[in-house]
Amino acid sequence: AWMKQNAVAVKGTKPLPATESASVPAVASATARYLFAAPAFKNGGSYDEDLLPATDETLTLKGVSTPTDVKLLSDGSSLKYTYTDQIVTIELPASKRTKLVDVVQVEL
Repeated sequence: AWMKQNAVAVKGTKPLPATESASVPAVASATARYLFAAPAFKNGGSYDEDLLPATDETLTLKGVSTPTDVKLLSDGSSLKYTYTDQIVTIELPASKRTKLVDVVQVEL
């Protein structure tokens, strides 16, 4: 199910250009950037019972032009963001987080 929703962020993408950076792991396509927000685990665990409750997270993407759209791939919902001085700041609310890696698509 994860690949079905997020394949666009994996297939055919490349590392971010050298002039760009993100607060979380991220990749690039010709017209978009994909930011990967991983869930948090307690004590270095990796199982469901080690998952910490989801929290609101702020993601940043630096060195890009003004986005045309920012959305969460898992449900297609738009996310709130601001853009100042080539920096996109994205709000990823806890209510939209899953137990898997959440992928945010930034259309440029």
